[in-house]
Amino acid sequence: MANLFPAEILSTISSSGLLMNVCETDSSQKSRKSHKFSSENWDRIVSIMATTYRFTATERESFSQNKTAKLMAAIPFVAECAEAERTALAHLSVYLMASLGGREVFDHSKDDNKDFFARLRLIMCHSGGDEKVVRKGMALLGLMMLNGYKRDQSKDRASGEYNPLNDGSWDFETLNEKLLQEARVSDGNELTEILSEEDAIITVW
Repeated sequence: MANLFPAEILSTISSSGLLMNVCETDSSQKSRKSHKFSSENWDRIVSIMATTYRFTATERESFSQNKTAKLMAAIPFVAECAEAERTALAHLSVYLMASLGGREVFDHSKDDNKDFFARLRLIMCHSGGDEKVVRKGMALLGLMMLNGYKRDQSKDRASGEYNPLNDGSWDFETLNEKLLQEARVSDGNELTEILSEEDAIITVW
């Protein structure tokens, strides 16, 4: 699968360019259930996650309203990937681990600078489906991550937490513009109904 941005655009990133999907897209793989992402799909996913991770009633409601989680779950459905529900649940499990007990393990490190999407690689594996839709969804998630780094620059500088914008490893303006271009493609508009480009810029991961 092609990288999101040509390597020559980003002189601060390695010549390998930016990773967009760690799994090869196999166009021969057909979706087990070729349909869009419905409220029933999301309710079922929330129920499975709540049972598996033993959410309290408050935690379940919070998770059901989480736009980041809903966007992650929607990508394989809207792109009509094979095993959409399994993919959504696997990606959400990684998301929960990274957001909760495994935060220190999943936080950005200098090793992640080699490729913009390196830190997100475990939620990027989609089997088959529409590549443009997957790229749009990942660009929206990338906007959230990048703009989170932008908001946290002062805080991270004071605390000593690593931030790739603070040491010049990443150029915010270049990355942000390219992500916006990917997020604004017309394919997969159901994703921007969940989280628009504008919302992605201000939403906390």
